[in-house]
Amino acid sequence: MSVVLVAVPVFKYRLKLHLDKGRPWSVVEHVILQALGARPWTSGELEAESNLPRRVVIESVVRLMRAGWVEFSSSKEAMRFASTALGLAVAHEAELPHAPRRLVRPVSFAVDCVSGTVFSNRELLLHEDYVVKEREKSEKIVRLNVDPEKIGYDVQQVHRVLLEDDERFVALESLGGPPSQRIALVTVRDGQVVDGLPSREVAALRSKVIEAAGLASDPAADSKTVEQKSSVRSEQAAPMRRVRFAKTDLILDGERHEATIKHILSNAASRVFIHSTFIRADVVEKFLPELSEAVRRGVRVDMLWGQSEDLEEVATSRRAIEALRANPQIADLGDALKIHPFSTGSHAKILIADSRKGGGFLAVVGSCNWLTSPYKSYEASVVLRDPQIVADVVGVLANITHRHSGIWLDVTNELMRLATQIAKLPSPKGPNATASVVIGAHHNRFVLEARDSARSRIFVTSHRLGPVSESAIIAPLATAASDGQVKGSVFFGRNTGAVKYQTRKRIIAEAASDGVIVEVVESPRLHAKILAWDSDSMVISSLNWLSADPMSYVEPAEVGIFLCGTGLADAVVDNFTSACEAAEVTESR
Repeated sequence: MSVVLVAVPVFKYRLKLHLDKGRPWSVVEHVILQALGARPWTSGELEAESNLPRRVVIESVVRLMRAGWVEFSSSKEAMRFASTALGLAVAHEAELPHAPRRLVRPVSFAVDCVSGTVFSNRELLLHEDYVVKEREKSEKIVRLNVDPEKIGYDVQQVHRVLLEDDERFVALESLGGPPSQRIALVTVRDGQVVDGLPSREVAALRSKVIEAAGLASDPAADSKTVEQKSSVRSEQAAPMRRVRFAKTDLILDGERHEATIKHILSNAASRVFIHSTFIRADVVEKFLPELSEAVRRGVRVDMLWGQSEDLEEVATSRRAIEALRANPQIADLGDALKIHPFSTGSHAKILIADSRKGGGFLAVVGSCNWLTSPYKSYEASVVLRDPQIVADVVGVLANITHRHSGIWLDVTNELMRLATQIAKLPSPKGPNATASVVIGAHHNRFVLEARDSARSRIFVTSHRLGPVSESAIIAPLATAASDGQVKGSVFFGRNTGAVKYQTRKRIIAEAASDGVIVEVVESPRLHAKILAWDSDSMVISSLNWLSADPMSYVEPAEVGIFLCGTGLADAVVDNFTSACEAAEVTESR
């Protein structure tokens, strides 16, 4: 029997949680209150007439009495319940008024540094490092080491771990000081975890622990401590959602993107969030008429920016922010326009806003740098309106704003609340497509899915051609095209600095010999990031498929949307083909 202890590095966080306590009123309680407003009832009569269990009836009446909406009177015959005057006043409203208690309490939770999973205090037994070092003198212990810069966690996991069923997240704030470092010891016996992890599914961490325990079982391992480097990855892909999606919500080309952001600013009811890779002052100033009008209507706008492969462009974004703050027209907008000074470290391009028409929120995800683009390039984005998938995007943006420093900012808290509220809204009837948010390394999953499931075509567009293009995209497409049934087509705008002309020429020639067409598109200027296969399936993303390796990114550096619906891929490919043909005609004149 082989028994190994695996030491998992853990960060323990101590924060202050603001929450609303109180379960919302149920439909059953609402109906009982209406019945009691019509005439007095005994509990037995309510039970018989409603066909509900006696316990449900009694608990509902007790809650209504605590709210002051129901009272009882006792007589020789029976004890009857009836609505009070206050109960009669609220009984026929669309929903019973909910008045939760605002509470503040200190909380703590743990995040393992291998998978980024969030644990409550009772799920892990944590040790100080000196305790583990003492045990290493007599026991075989494997230590899992990680790069501290890659440690992060999904902020949406926190409220699932910390909140009870009748509690609603409001905000988290730091109590001061960094998280403390601890170690969780996990016992592995004969390749199985037997102690130290909770019973719930934590697949990524469990597999790393078992892998490390196997290293310790190697007879060649003399040391009592075997080190293994790990990187934080999300355990699960985002959920697949059944959504209602129209082809008119595909935004293709630069002019439509400019029209989209102007329309959203002009029609926002109260809130707009924009995340771009970087910021240019002249682009933001171009939208001053729409921004000023939105602020006059009471709209608040947050502008966030992320990362660039070019360090000079990062510095340029900071200089642009300084210039914008010195602009009197920007200053006149006050706190209603907040241009955040920090880089989130994300390459995502996201726009989130509500609307005066219907009041619902929408999300736009794709390739367009909203705060930098000249809106002349060929771009690709999707507008999402279904509440479930919009809530997923809002949650991703909450993660983006948090991971830059690990601090719970006001915007992080607001996005967390917003994601929870939107997720509770009903989805439109008649879904006609499947959608999912694609984050970081999960992009590779869809490349492999296209490789394995495509029957007629795989189509890829990317801004740049880089050294990773052969392994990341061209090789999977070549595998799909090997049977002669699948046509692989790859289009890019320009090379990265690492790919010289001769290298580009070789890549194109070798891809052609493998059945994959690789072409440079000089006009229109290509900035769209698209992976599409057959007629219905596609991913539109911020990821440069041909120059960025998604497996090297800590989520959520890159964000995209997978969509599968009748003719969606055809619509994108046809639009791109038409744009290229139109550009050729224009140039020939």
